[in-house]
Amino acid sequence: MYWYKESFNSERRKGTVYCNCSSCILNKGIKRISTFYAIALIFPTIALILSILNLFFNLEDYLIGNMYAIYGVNGVNFQKYLFGHIYNIFDLDFENLLFQNIFGIFSINYAIISGFYIFLILPYTHAIHFANIKRSKILEQLGIKYNKTRLTILTFFTILIISYYSIWYFVIYFGVFVVYTIFNLAMIPLFLLMEYPFRKKDMDVPLKMFSCPHCGEKFSPDSYFCTSCGGYLREPL
Repeated sequence: MYWYKESFNSERRKGTVYCNCSSCILNKGIKRISTFYAIALIFPTIALILSILNLFFNLEDYLIGNMYAIYGVNGVNFQKYLFGHIYNIFDLDFENLLFQNIFGIFSINYAIISGFYIFLILPYTHAIHFANIKRSKILEQLGIKYNKTRLTILTFFTILIISYYSIWYFVIYFGVFVVYTIFNLAMIPLFLLMEYPFRKKDMDVPLKMFSCPHCGEKFSPDSYFCTSCGGYLREPL
């Protein structure tokens, strides 16, 4: 199999040539994502699926209806039964507020945010940390001018702007925004710590080298063309 030299934007690193195209960067990074992080992605994925189901099957009313049926009371009595004391103390429509936020996770707003998290934040920020490649390279290719922190802030302020129903929505979603911002900032050093074993492994384990069929120069198995003569490389012999 021949590799076309001009098809790759490559550079030499510690005797190895890496392809810097967007696809290779993401594939390399995603393969290094830990099991813990993969499990963490399950929750926004479930929320996104539930939000889509809610649009077509009115899932929110179905769940609330079943809760009413279990307790054998109507909606108003059920809410006052659970939250009557809080309602009387603070003179607030707390029961409606709480129910709206519990089942608000199935709304289209959360679906949009979940989609951002899964399809945008993960590939173009987290995976690049695992690939040990500077973020600026892929951002330049994609023409994106923001980083992970800015995207997080923009995303959760969007929730605040969309959720304009009451001041309590602002307070609750602002708390979510703060928690997620702290979480994302805390993940940066964690990414670097999880990435270190891979870097150490790459440095400690010698790669099996092959010879260029044109000039005899040694090259690693993941090289696409010879860095000495520029010749096309066949599959390792």
